[in-house]
Amino acid sequence: VISILIALNVNNWNNEYYANKEIKYSTVQIYDQLALDIEYVDNYLNKLEQIDSSFSLYFGGPYDENKVHESDFMINIMTATTLDLNDRCSTLIGESNFANSRYTIAINQLNSSYRSFDIKLKRSELQITSQLEDLHQHLIKNVQWYPELVNDLKCDYSCVDFLNSDGVTQSMIARLKFLYGKHYYSEVKAFSNNLKSHKDFVKILMGSDESGK
Repeated sequence: VISILIALNVNNWNNEYYANKEIKYSTVQIYDQLALDIEYVDNYLNKLEQIDSSFSLYFGGPYDENKVHESDFMINIMTATTLDLNDRCSTLIGESNFANSRYTIAINQLNSSYRSFDIKLKRSELQITSQLEDLHQHLIKNVQWYPELVNDLKCDYSCVDFLNSDGVTQSMIARLKFLYGKHYYSEVKAFSNNLKSHKDFVKILMGSDESGK
């Protein structure tokens, strides 16, 4: 009987050991991907700042010359840009088995953040692409130089005059500036901060494991 109990305890210990080892491996993978996602999102925030500078240049306001040049500001205004973050981290979470470990709540909350922000960002991206499509349709109906604009993204004198004088065009571009610079940027920034908070918490959990707590 004693030998059977010892064997059972050893077997339970082995199972727990390998389960914990798998959990730690999965957590490291998720943590590393989370760090990559944060870097990607922060780089995209820089892109949004370039776009905002392009809008400021268009409206004659102050802009950061390090973020936009007059030669390419039309590219930022006339083409849609979205975050397009891959779902690698969510996939890793879905493929992992944390059972009822101390990581479960933290990982589940992280996964929920990815899902909720994905919904918010896609809703805003839809508004941006819809507004941009309206702008393109307006130009198609009212100007002859539209094909040159969309093919080369260059604006000649007649293009500049129209963009500076047509009230409908200006209101549409102003709407895009608001959607990008105020609404969408704030959501992406909140997403970045949220991911960083999750990363810090997961790091604390990993550190406590290393210290044997």
